[in-house]
Amino acid sequence: MLTIKIKHYKTIFNSVLASILLVVPILASTALASAAANSYSNDFQAAADEFKVPVNLLKAISYNQTRWSANNGAASIDGGYGVMGLTTKEAPTTQPDGGKGDGKNKETPKAPTLTHYTLDEASNLLHEPASTLKNDQQQNIRGAATDLAQYARSLNNGQLPTSVADWYSAVAAYSGSTNQTAASGFADDVYSVLQSGVQGTGDDGQALNITGDQSVQPNKQTFSKLALPQPANNNKASTQGAECPTGLNCRFIPAGYAQNNPNDPTDYGNYDPANRPQDMKIQYIIIHDTEGSYQSAIDHFIDTTSYVSAHYVIRSSDGAITQMVHDQDVSWGANNWYINMHGINIEHEGFAANGANWYTCHV
Repeated sequence: MLTIKIKHYKTIFNSVLASILLVVPILASTALASAAANSYSNDFQAAADEFKVPVNLLKAISYNQTRWSANNGAASIDGGYGVMGLTTKEAPTTQPDGGKGDGKNKETPKAPTLTHYTLDEASNLLHEPASTLKNDQQQNIRGAATDLAQYARSLNNGQLPTSVADWYSAVAAYSGSTNQTAASGFADDVYSVLQSGVQGTGDDGQALNITGDQSVQPNKQTFSKLALPQPANNNKASTQGAECPTGLNCRFIPAGYAQNNPNDPTDYGNYDPANRPQDMKIQYIIIHDTEGSYQSAIDHFIDTTSYVSAHYVIRSSDGAITQMVHDQDVSWGANNWYINMHGINIEHEGFAANGANWYTCHV
């Protein structure tokens, strides 16, 4: 009888085990299918199909803005939200001190200075609340796609471009940059990714890929329709004036330098002219991350009401460098006046919370 019971129990155990082994693969495959269904890859494709925007264009913009990460819901340096970095004119509730570090906080909470705000425009176009576009990444991607389609039509006589090359000016408009140099730099970076290709993983855990296509040459003929000015001091981006070591991909775009309040001679941005090292020794190198994209940091340092700057900004993808303040002058990056006086401020593109996606060997 005992032997019979053991065999009976073994039969039951084997049946249960077989059932578990049968169910586990089903559950695993269901979970994988669910994850795939909710992946950024599918969201990019769905938005591209809905608004007739090239899918790789959406991916490239997102890659340059956020490395396919929603940054845990936090805003970037230029007030961008979500995987597409959608911007809003809503002022933040708090505003950190500027980078000068002289104990004076002239800044009041304000929106980033842009020509327009992609999150606000997308909210109107999609009839979705801003909070949804900030936190729902599927809607965030849809918001970017509808914005791009709107910009493209306005620049192309009401028609969508038939070639990815012809979306260049719409991409430049998406940046919201206030001058030609910054807007074209944003679009150039996006098209560089389209040409070279990239692969990685979004913060949804799913793989993403852009197959490089060197034949994609941007058509810049409609760029002038954006009617953007040159930077405030009328200096174009140039390798002249850059002080990087020979052989590096380095350009010079000047940080903003202007009086903000004509009635207050101490209210100006974004650096102090000097004659270092004759008047002050250079003793420190200060390295930060931008907490935003390469271009958003450049835009931020051009805006004189940001009260912050750096000598150099370094791009994650290829190590390209934009110098914005000459070494002899004092940039405002360390939030410590003594350190600024004696330091070189360097900003690396990236977010500290997602450093592995940004801090490459090029940097």
